[in-house]
Order: sequence, then C-alpha cells, then structure tokens
Amino acid sequence: MTPGKEMDDTLDCKGALCPWPLVKTNEMIEKMSTGQILEVLSTDPAAVPDLQAWAKRTGNEFISSTKEEDVWKIYVKKQ
Repeated sequence: MTPGKEMDDTLDCKGALCPWPLVKTNEMIEKMSTGQILEVLSTDPAAVPDLQAWAKRTGNEFISSTKEEDVWKIYVKKQ
C-alpha cells in the first residue's frame, strides 16, 4: 500500500474463485475516479497474478499485495 494513502473502496471476493475477483475488480475500477485506490480481498491465490496481468493490460497500477492468514489484500490504483 502507498504510505500515507488510504484505499477509496474495498471489494470483498473472499471465497470466490477465478475469474470472479478479476471480473468484479474490473467492474468496480470502471466506476472509480482516476487516482482512487481499490482494496481487493481474496482467498484465491490466483487473484494476485491475475490482477497484476490485468493492471498491466488495462493501464491501471498494481500497487501491492499482502497475505494475512488466508486472505490476500491486493491494492490497485485507477489510472
């Protein structure tokens, strides 16, 4: 996560498998303003590389990912 910057919205995809976290992230990012940050919560480890590739393909920024217990916290910024 970017120091000093809070996320603007959270998407809870816990329990959902690929491609659901990617599909829902894309839907939410489209509704957000440039510069806003989305936190994606996922229990699917494939969500991390999927969202990294999606961000590169769509021109959005993959900020970081961390794992707490069985939940991945993934941060993406709308460009």
